[in-house]
Amino acid sequence: MKRKVDQKDVRAETSVGIECNENNESNEAIEVTDPYLISIVNAIEQLTESWSAKLKNGGIKLQLAVQIGSSLSVSQQEWLMEFLQDFHVRDLEMSKVLHAFATEIPEWATRQILQLFRKAERVKVVLIARNDVMDQLEQRMRQMEYDFWQGKLPTDENELEHVLSTWQRELAAWEEEASHERNTYNRTYGDSSRSSVNAPSAGKDLTFHTLIGVPEEADAKQVRKQSRKLLRVLHPDHGGSAYLFTWVKEAYDAYQASRICRESPTAR
Repeated sequence: MKRKVDQKDVRAETSVGIECNENNESNEAIEVTDPYLISIVNAIEQLTESWSAKLKNGGIKLQLAVQIGSSLSVSQQEWLMEFLQDFHVRDLEMSKVLHAFATEIPEWATRQILQLFRKAERVKVVLIARNDVMDQLEQRMRQMEYDFWQGKLPTDENELEHVLSTWQRELAAWEEEASHERNTYNRTYGDSSRSSVNAPSAGKDLTFHTLIGVPEEADAKQVRKQSRKLLRVLHPDHGGSAYLFTWVKEAYDAYQASRICRESPTAR
């Protein structure tokens, strides 16, 4: 497949499947032969004027522009532009938004779905040490993800509203449990809004095993595995709490130091 592309609209180099005429003047056409580049050019040419302007001005990245041009019709692109002006969407959520618009999920439902996933992530951070509850929550989130991406959500808006309301009630129950966990934590260790530099040490009545959600008889390997899982979720780069991350990290370091001290020959 070959396609003539105006050089002033698409910047490319001859080393990636583009044949240039000898003069290579700015007003001459270049011939694109690479299928990957052809798909990119096709997608960009499908952008509306508003999205093309954002791409040229650096308002969006090329990858997102290609996704928009290749998956959304002109009217859908216009609706997306209006949607993003009224509702803040994080970069990691754009793929969900594009999928929702491409599959014609109503805008009200798209907003609610994003809010449900956000709430699920917040609840997950608080309940990470509760293995029993976490298994239920993660299973429900996987089902939510599957239904969303595989087009299993109802097309009838009344039925769709019922499904989303059911998700909302389930998450509300988990959120209430998470709130109870948070309040218990604050009563025991203080307000988590304080600086992570002054993270408290674990209370005398709470062992490190209990803190991270493993049995008291768990060995060092199990403790290390669960600690790493917990720290990954709590890491600020992954949307977690710097305060809780530091607290758990310091508790793990104290546990490790105590274990090494007990197992050293001089301690026997």
